[in-house]
Amino acid sequence: MDEVSPDITIANLSVDGSDNNPLYTLIDGLVDGGMLELFSVAQYWRLPQKAFAYSSTASSNQIIVEALPDALGDRESAGNGAAETVTARKVIRLKVPDDFLRVAEINCDDFLRPITEVATEISEAGKRQHNRALMGKEARPVGVISHGIWNGEQKREIDCYSLSGGTSVTASSGIAASYIAKPATISDSSPAVTVETALGGSSVLIPALEWLIAARTFGARGDANHSAICQQNAQNVLV
Repeated sequence: MDEVSPDITIANLSVDGSDNNPLYTLIDGLVDGGMLELFSVAQYWRLPQKAFAYSSTASSNQIIVEALPDALGDRESAGNGAAETVTARKVIRLKVPDDFLRVAEINCDDFLRPITEVATEISEAGKRQHNRALMGKEARPVGVISHGIWNGEQKREIDCYSLSGGTSVTASSGIAASYIAKPATISDSSPAVTVETALGGSSVLIPALEWLIAARTFGARGDANHSAICQQNAQNVLV
């Protein structure tokens, strides 16, 4: 068989597991696992997004703009043997929310392109942000997952490199940043959430999820061939 078709319709599926039915448990795992995979691989602009929010209340604020060390600043020769001048560059820091899964888009008035993915601190891209000649700047900004102190607690953050010291961008103005949140766990949501609601009724995401669930089902049966076909069909739907 070269083609497969999922025989399930999941758009309005809502399972709360209250009957302690083994079939519900199986469905829960397939749907929740498929949702997480879908939210991890689908194009960010197809998915529901949440915004990083600025707040004057420290405990609620998720955006900071602050100066980087002078060692990473812009240098300009004064000529005539005078010492060069150093202008500190700035970094946008975004507090990573508890429901964060991945970046959608981070942009500001000074960036020539948005940040749509982030690097780790120990990656090559992350290490380059400690070198003023190689670090991300307005033309090619770079986001790095890091750690910082927020309201007295250590939290994960995304550091966005970098802005000139003369930028007019502030934490409350000129920044638009959004992320993809972890999808609702259908079986544990209270009140119950349907797949259609979680996916915003998307005519693309729902069939893609059905193919991913079919792939997981074939995989659990040890049918790698049809599992791969279903995975490819899910990708084709998302193109």
